[in-house]
Amino acid sequence: MRKAIVLVVLLLIPRMALPYGNGMLNLEVPAGLEARQMEFVVQHRFYGKVSEKPFDTFLGMDMGANVGIGLRYSVSEKLGFGVSYTRSRKEYTVGLRYAYFISEILRGQADVDLFSYKEPGVGGRRRGVFCQLALQGEAVLERATPVVNIGYDSYNGKVGIGLGIDLEISEDIGIMGEYFPVSDGRLDCFAFGVRLRTYGHRFMFLLGNSSEIGTRRLMLGTDSGDLYFGFNIRRLVLE
Repeated sequence: MRKAIVLVVLLLIPRMALPYGNGMLNLEVPAGLEARQMEFVVQHRFYGKVSEKPFDTFLGMDMGANVGIGLRYSVSEKLGFGVSYTRSRKEYTVGLRYAYFISEILRGQADVDLFSYKEPGVGGRRRGVFCQLALQGEAVLERATPVVNIGYDSYNGKVGIGLGIDLEISEDIGIMGEYFPVSDGRLDCFAFGVRLRTYGHRFMFLLGNSSEIGTRRLMLGTDSGDLYFGFNIRRLVLE
């Protein structure tokens, strides 16, 4: 059943066109930056469970957090690069991105990231390449924008997929959801939240069943059935 749903989504997306992207909770979207613009990104995922003593732990927010920070620079409207650091596993990433119109009704972006991280309790660093194709279509009825990520993690030897939807409530407010199906016995990852847009900023507040950040991590699945709170802040620093 799950494979059928994924196939239907992939078949429908080429029939949709593209709005200006607002970014997603974890998924990558084709770059919305113009030439010579730079974006600063903060992604914050708390380790505390929302349901475990919620009043004592303030919904799990005083139990520590996984934090990712990054910079993205657009050389042109199509070509850009980025660097990031994630606290969990002390992970560094450097990558190139090339966005393009596949057709009038579909936009895509090809990403190639080099990553290096430490596994807790294991000496040395682990390195690999993550290749990803991000697809985004037009909002259905000018409201619901679909996103699909398909990626390959060279270190783990895994291909993964992430599905997302951005439902626009008003010009500055949206509801977002993401789903990452896995097939190796672990639990599927998911996240949902609210997006707020102001001039030069994007704020996102979310709940998900993993404290990991990004498509590459979430497509590996989770062992948790609990919910964790998180947020993203995106800021345009060069215009």
